[in-house]
Amino acid sequence: MPRKTKKSRAAELGITFNVLNNASNQGVDIWQDKAMLKWLETNRPRVPADAAIPAGDSAMDAHTIEAIKDEITKATDYNTVKILNEKLKGIQMAVKVQKETGELVGRDAMRENDTRIGAVVKAGVLKLCNDAAPVVEGLDAAAAHKVLRLQGDEILNMMADEQGAFWKGLDDL
Repeated sequence: MPRKTKKSRAAELGITFNVLNNASNQGVDIWQDKAMLKWLETNRPRVPADAAIPAGDSAMDAHTIEAIKDEITKATDYNTVKILNEKLKGIQMAVKVQKETGELVGRDAMRENDTRIGAVVKAGVLKLCNDAAPVVEGLDAAAAHKVLRLQGDEILNMMADEQGAFWKGLDDL
């Protein structure tokens, strides 16, 4: 019969060689099944395959990072914390991928874009006010409306032409 090695014992227990050495260094008889199983239970808590978050918790329906973080702080048992932690890691990874592929855009980029859009709209409105007053002076209401409508269309066309510049920067994120 071939002699058992620590490597074969680690494989038999389903642990790494380093974990086996750690148990040995703590004085556990690594060749005794009972001693090793007891040490593994106390030093390596694992979530059982059939573990689930207790019914009634809102964590099962939580789909935001903040909601899951709140549930982790409320959790009282290891299994729930571990399950929620894995769910949180998965969501964070999905968000990272969505940012890299351009499906998600950061708040700062959106605020900057909104500011640029607001500045152009403001410029258009001010242009309309400044240009319209001298042109409509002395005209009746119907003629003034026609002039204002033409100037408004011109400003809207200008904004539509520049719209591509608003979103171009977001494509590069």
